[in-house]
Amino acid sequence: MKDIKFQLLNCLQDKLKHTEFKLVKSKDGFVRRTAIGQQWFTFLFYTYENKKGVEVNPVIQIRFEEVEQLFHETSTFSEKDSKGTSTIGCSIENYLGNNADTFRRESVYFSGRIYGNLRGQRDFRGCLV
Repeated sequence: MKDIKFQLLNCLQDKLKHTEFKLVKSKDGFVRRTAIGQQWFTFLFYTYENKKGVEVNPVIQIRFEEVEQLFHETSTFSEKDSKGTSTIGCSIENYLGNNADTFRRESVYFSGRIYGNLRGQRDFRGCLV
């Protein structure tokens, strides 16, 4: 799975190079700093016992610094962990609402066979962009 993450994130990094989003491998995604916080475009990678391969679920998150500072004055998060929390977030699947079932059917799923083909082409269906 690490190889799939690495290749997908590197491909997307190339596609997003003209934006302010920067790759942050520890977040499995991209971060853009704003005047009031950060915007994150990240990925959840799922594996299932009964299937071979990896399901990739894109997620959007926003961090408002003032809200997070206030929250963490009373939270039990460590200082390190408090820097990595988002104020609000949503998977693209959930954001689509009634279209979530369609998204689930059409979401990127890399089986061994498909991944083998993509690994050679390094295309990742246009890197979802």
